[in-house]
Amino acid sequence: MLYSHSIEDNKLSLFTLFLNKLISGDIKYKDTVDRVLLDAHQLALGNKSLYQIDRDKFSIIIYLKTSHEEYFKELNPDKLTKTQYRKVLNYLQK
Repeated sequence: MLYSHSIEDNKLSLFTLFLNKLISGDIKYKDTVDRVLLDAHQLALGNKSLYQIDRDKFSIIIYLKTSHEEYFKELNPDKLTKTQYRKVLNYLQK
């Protein structure tokens, strides 16, 4: 049986993979993950508009911001920890 996958599903799967690798200690994905979390944070605070966020990760950023806005308002993107990465991963896996 064939399964169809949208581009957004593939992007979400790839981002989830990067997040898992980062939690496991592979820091080469840190910049990519942190940029998404920073955009979600700035969008939640109103410091960025929809037109200013990363277009490639748009659907992930919008999902994170709309589903967990209070968390992303309080997130400090300068001091991200494994606990915070795990929490974001849990949000994405629900």
